[in-house]
Amino acid sequence: MNAKNSEHALQAGTSELRKITVFQIVSIAVIFITGLIIVNYIIGSTLWLWLLLILCLAGGISLFILLIIIPASRIEELLRITADENKNLTRQNSALKKQLANLQGFGTQATQPEGYPQFEQDEIQPKDKASKGIAAELPLADKNIAGAVAIPFPIVCSIIQPQDGMTIRKTYRILVESTASNSIATVGISFDGGKYIDITNQFDGVHYYYDWEIKELESGIHTIDARVVDSSATPQTVNAKQVKVKIDNLVKKLKINIKTYQEKYQLNSMLRVEVKVIDNFGEAVRNAVVDVTIYDSDNSIQAAGQGMTNANGIAYFGSEIMIDDPIGTYTIEARVSMQGYESGMESTTFEVEGVKGQEG
Repeated sequence: MNAKNSEHALQAGTSELRKITVFQIVSIAVIFITGLIIVNYIIGSTLWLWLLLILCLAGGISLFILLIIIPASRIEELLRITADENKNLTRQNSALKKQLANLQGFGTQATQPEGYPQFEQDEIQPKDKASKGIAAELPLADKNIAGAVAIPFPIVCSIIQPQDGMTIRKTYRILVESTASNSIATVGISFDGGKYIDITNQFDGVHYYYDWEIKELESGIHTIDARVVDSSATPQTVNAKQVKVKIDNLVKKLKINIKTYQEKYQLNSMLRVEVKVIDNFGEAVRNAVVDVTIYDSDNSIQAAGQGMTNANGIAYFGSEIMIDDPIGTYTIEARVSMQGYESGMESTTFEVEGVKGQEG
């Protein structure tokens, strides 16, 4: 069927090519004749007419060779190649059909092995039904084969507890989840970018775990990393997403910063003091009690007072330096206390000078 179609296509293509060739020849002839008539009308000389006719014939032959004969031969060659390829495909298709027919014939004529019940001849399906049965059973066989092949699962490693941003105040159990298509070789955990600790054998049936002791850790931000290595021929390592937590130990410390608006003051002037209190995490501590004592150069108490920090963790104090106060280095001492925190103390100094024009 395909061979006949290709032959018909070849014949049709050749016919169309001949039509195109005839059309081109007629078109060239019409153009040449029209040109001769125009030249004869303008020049009116028989000699010029014959010369022009010879030139037009030479040009027409050249155009015919370049535009018609060469492309036509090339098109015919392409059509023949296409027809040959169709014939080859038809032969291959016929060979495949013969093989399929042989297989179907074998399936219908095969006898039952010993030990199986024998069927009567009329129970054997015809070839067309047998072929349908084979075609219907093939997808099921493919499904069974696909089900027998284990689909590998990617390695997964994640920190289940603690969650990112949590605050930890005591010993904490860290949970790591890990799955892999191959058995897991090692599971490790690391803190603050340090060496990995092997927790492969610490498994509760669902998660790998590690009891994190925080007594010796400094309060503040700490990082937790976990990784898994499988036991495949080419081991793969997968890292869990890093988790950041706040460590808040039982002993909470208060940090104090004392600020004076000037480094030097004169007698008969006003001293301004600002005390700021923050916790271990650098956050402002509100409602902390601040006791401030100012000692003069003779180490005598020049002023004392108590205040409480505001929402920004700041307490403000003021003291007047009298005209008769001694000149020299003064010391400001601030003590801070708050329930649940360890008390803190900080100090700083400033200079007191005499009034200009009155010194000496």
